[in-house]
Amino acid sequence: RGIVLGSMHTLGEAEECFTAAVKIWENLGDTAGCATANVNLGTLLKRQGKYHEAVTCLTKALGLARSSGALPTEGAALGNLGTCQDRLGNYAQALSYQHACLAIWRQIGNQDGKCTALMNIGEVYLHSHRPADALVHLWQALEIAESTHGRHEEAMVLTNLGHAMIALSRTSEAHHYLQKALSIWQAL
Repeated sequence: RGIVLGSMHTLGEAEECFTAAVKIWENLGDTAGCATANVNLGTLLKRQGKYHEAVTCLTKALGLARSSGALPTEGAALGNLGTCQDRLGNYAQALSYQHACLAIWRQIGNQDGKCTALMNIGEVYLHSHRPADALVHLWQALEIAESTHGRHEEAMVLTNLGHAMIALSRTSEAHHYLQKALSIWQAL
């Protein structure tokens, strides 16, 4: 229910649902379920811009996921922690979380996760004024998005590639990537 409410942008109600889910899983003593519920709550808090609260929730989720051996949940917690740290301007910490996230997705062979982690690493490099480093990761993300036909992800990566090219004063390449992104966004 919380995921549906979050999708409908009924964020207050979604937060209540996820908070209740955390308590239910805690009362049941289900570590993996509690980890997933905390990731869901932390992700929602991140979407609301409540980064410090999200970090608390996601850090708890990370510990629970690690203790229960739930690698996908661990990957999700790490990726969301990385995004929160990026938004808070803690770029070294953000990169550490995102690289750990990427390692998990590689370990379990999750292409979508790898694409997202690579894109997130690229974004951290963009935000920390390292566009050349961003390009390395964004091109890898684009290759995965194109091979898996993830049109939404492809458009996001192309947009970030455009921003990196602008930062590098490569305007014609920026225009090319941004035009491709726009075409995909319009088709979605």
